[in-house]
Amino acid sequence: MSVNDNSELYINYYNWLVDHNQIPKYYKTYLEHVLRHKEMVYIAWLYIVDTLYNLSFINESDIDDINTLIINHDNSKLEIDEFIPYAKRFNGPRQKNPNIKTNFKVAVKLHKERNLHHYEALKLYKSKNWKQYSVELVCDYIAMGWEFSDYIYEYFQKVKDELKNSLPKEYYNYIESIINAITEKLDLTEKSLTENNISYICHMFNYHNDPFEDDISDEKQNAKENKKTRLI
Repeated sequence: MSVNDNSELYINYYNWLVDHNQIPKYYKTYLEHVLRHKEMVYIAWLYIVDTLYNLSFINESDIDDINTLIINHDNSKLEIDEFIPYAKRFNGPRQKNPNIKTNFKVAVKLHKERNLHHYEALKLYKSKNWKQYSVELVCDYIAMGWEFSDYIYEYFQKVKDELKNSLPKEYYNYIESIINAITEKLDLTEKSLTENNISYICHMFNYHNDPFEDDISDEKQNAKENKKTRLI
């Protein structure tokens, strides 16, 4: 099962709604961003799963469970109470409306409470499968690094203090050990464009370019200003 089996259906539906003036164009723009991020998280998982298994970070029984988590990654962003505030904040027309920021903050809080791959929720999670959500967090960070043209170790340096100060020590050490291992074992350089290295993936998805270059002007400018807040 592909992570984006329903992506074409979503996009076709939104195209119809936009064409018939049922919803603003920027809703479609944000939907495309969510689906693209989900795709990148799935690619990250495929990229690291063998290494994690071979180094005993995960066992065979974990793989199907983590795969399910990855396929459903960030699905809550398609819920109305998250989708609309996020779309307006990141891709909506530029306007001085305090409600946009207020509603966005509420949506961010909801998103982090609903999703255990965010450390804000993971730190309170005590079930035995916490490692599975930690792996999802790592995949999320890899995908976010690609979006900002960083590699996982570089991206992790930007956020590790927050994790270290928030997560239980065992959780943080597990995540850091994974980051160190995949940095050492996998080719995270731009030596060549091959299907087995990160630079190929970034190139394929145009993640070294502006991912919003086809948006209308207001959306493009707004996206550039807010690009560095996408980790939420």
